[in-house]
Amino acid sequence: MATLQTLSQAHIGTTSPEHDINIQQQQFQTNEKLEIQLEAQQSETSRMVTSSESDILNDDGFDYPENNVRGWLVVLGAFFGLIPTWGLANSLGVIQTQVLEHQLASSSTTTVSWVFSIYTCLEMVSNVFSGRFFDRNGVLWPLLVGTTISVGSLLGVANATTVYQFVLAFGVGFGD
Repeated sequence: MATLQTLSQAHIGTTSPEHDINIQQQQFQTNEKLEIQLEAQQSETSRMVTSSESDILNDDGFDYPENNVRGWLVVLGAFFGLIPTWGLANSLGVIQTQVLEHQLASSSTTTVSWVFSIYTCLEMVSNVFSGRFFDRNGVLWPLLVGTTISVGSLLGVANATTVYQFVLAFGVGFGD
């Protein structure tokens, strides 16, 4: 029995159980300190990223409404503003067929397609400038002018009987 006890002490070492518990407590405290430092560094890093991202996003000086009625009304207004523009652009084939079969039945397909090509070109080119124009001048006057031109163009298309009238009313009027 004495040799077994001597062998176990030689193998384990000459440390007592109290000494082993003290070492384990020190290791545990060291691990806790490291975890706390790591969490502090991670939260500091996330705060730095968040603040720098918010500085980049909010450097234009505007206050954007979020999660309230005014913000959702802006989304609804944009939706209603884009429906006539892109709805008309996506139905050009149907309109061209209607015009080709009825109003301009005596004209060739190539000639009638110029009306819709001019419309598409002017619509895309004017979009580049209209965004900046709205930003500078607000919404009211550009919207009133655009609505007036669109209604006038619609009345012009309804009364058009020749190709040049369609080019002016639909191509240029709706395209700008």
